[in-house]
Amino acid sequence: FFFKQKTAYEMLRSLVGSEMCIRDRYRMNQKIMDWSSNQFYNGQLVADQSVANHKLRDKVKHEDLPETDLEDQLTNQVLFLIDTAGCECGESVEVDQGIKGLQNASKFNLGEADLVKILHRKLLEQGIVDQDIGIISPYSAQVDLLRDMLRYCLLYTSP
Repeated sequence: FFFKQKTAYEMLRSLVGSEMCIRDRYRMNQKIMDWSSNQFYNGQLVADQSVANHKLRDKVKHEDLPETDLEDQLTNQVLFLIDTAGCECGESVEVDQGIKGLQNASKFNLGEADLVKILHRKLLEQGIVDQDIGIISPYSAQVDLLRDMLRYCLLYTSP
């Protein structure tokens, strides 16, 4: 027998019969959740108080952190949106053969990926563990590029 794997959301949606939104979020700082909520969910999401004010800075001892502006910003900021328009970080398009012979196109940007790699390395140098760093991209080709770049980075910079 072949059983199609479904997410919990897909199973619940099939029972309810319509789209739904899980309002309460238990893994996001309030500022990250607010951005996502306003961009995609008409402001409907709510960050749980247990995570609403979490920052990377809470993950390491303060006295162990360097006191430069960049390091302070990296651990105190919870969301970085970096616009690379006009920085000559040109996008490229990756086309692959998808399911049922349909072509899928996805974008990637080597310049942006290099910038993410630098910021990621700075966080690791401050004692933030990789599992506490979240990097998000809407493009699967960019996700693949970042995974490859950061996998290599972790192999050669981990203590």
